[in-house]
Parts: sequence; structure tokens; C-alpha cells
Amino acid sequence: MDCWRTVRKGGFDIHVSYGHTYSNNLYAYNTRVRGEPQLEIEVDLNPNLRRRDKDSSMALDARELADGGIARLKLFQIDDPKLLGALEVIGRELGGLPETWLLTVLLNGTHRFRVTPELKQSGAWTSLLLHVDESDTRG
Repeated sequence: MDCWRTVRKGGFDIHVSYGHTYSNNLYAYNTRVRGEPQLEIEVDLNPNLRRRDKDSSMALDARELADGGIARLKLFQIDDPKLLGALEVIGRELGGLPETWLLTVLLNGTHRFRVTPELKQSGAWTSLLLHVDESDTRG
């Protein structure tokens, strides 16, 4: 099961908290997951940098992250039902989801973070909160 599964090529909204700020203006693209050797989610934020309107909130937030904000990532929130469904399938295959995962963010390079997942339910809406382990020094 060491193979990547492409979950979504197109973009979906994400929420990120980093440093003392946050952004709700970014999209994750080319999302992949794998269950082994460790559960890992990979998202590509690079398309946010290639917006035609360089003064848009999306482009400005992506630039701030690319210029060093990504090193201070605290929270990565995913609300995409397709990705949540893929993780549910992996959980069944593994006999349960592990307590810590890896999050790989492609943004002017590759940034890896050890994260602790938290599922939050609000009515019919489910969010996956990936809390970054602050003792993790990967970059």
C-alpha cells in the first residue's frame, strides 16, 4: 500500500494558520494520499502563486507563505468531502487511522510537517484540522 492515490487534481478551498495570521483565500491542488509507510497527505499550493491578478488576496497570501510563512505553519484545515472519503477508506484498510500523519505542502519547494489530525463536526459539515507538531523541524 506504499502507492500514492490521486484524490483530486482540481482545487478546493483550504484554511491555513501560520505565525500570527491565517488565510481562507487559498486552494489546494493535485492532492494525493498514501497510507504507508506513514499516512501522508500531499497538496500543491504553487498554482496560487501563478494567478493572473498578482494583487488578489489569493496571490498575496500564497506569496507570504512562500516567502517564509510556511515555516510557521500551525494549522491546515481541509473540508473537502472527496479527500475525507479517501482518508476513511485508508483508515479501513489500515484497521484505523494513526495518531500522527505527515502533511507535505508543495510551495516553491517541498515542505513536510508532522501533524495531529482532528475531525470536527458541525451539523452535516465535517472539517479535518491538521495541527502541526511545533517540535517538528522538517522544512
